[in-house]
Amino acid sequence: QSEPSFTRAATKWGEYSERDWDKLCAWASMRGQTLWRTVAGMTLYHHALECHHQMQGHRACAMGRPDVWDTAEVFTCMVSMQMYPFFNATQLQHTNRMFEKFPKSLKVAFIDFEAKGPSADEDGVHPRQERRYFSSLIDKACPMNGDGRRH
Repeated sequence: QSEPSFTRAATKWGEYSERDWDKLCAWASMRGQTLWRTVAGMTLYHHALECHHQMQGHRACAMGRPDVWDTAEVFTCMVSMQMYPFFNATQLQHTNRMFEKFPKSLKVAFIDFEAKGPSADEDGVHPRQERRYFSSLIDKACPMNGDGRRH
């Protein structure tokens, strides 16, 4: 017997497969989250640039050659997520879903931290400062830790 269709299951929540729940969550994210809608709208520029690049190639123009420029180098949608180091599993899953949906054009910037370590005195770190802070920029190509956090 085949699996019930996502659209036919309606309010029979028990009939939804894991894949159906993922689709439903993505749909809800696109409609309920301002960030998702903003990123989706901004990344349309990336798609438009790709189309422009392809059309240039059809005219044998120098700009249309693949070795001249890459669309990902021309357009990037960078989002600041200051709380990324503190995200729970669900928030990380939603962020990773955005990386999957917009792999070439989405980058996330945040402030990360680590313990100040033994060389803090010689580096001039204030004695009352418990952590070292540094800026981070991640994208889909960054490897993931076991908890789903990219680094």
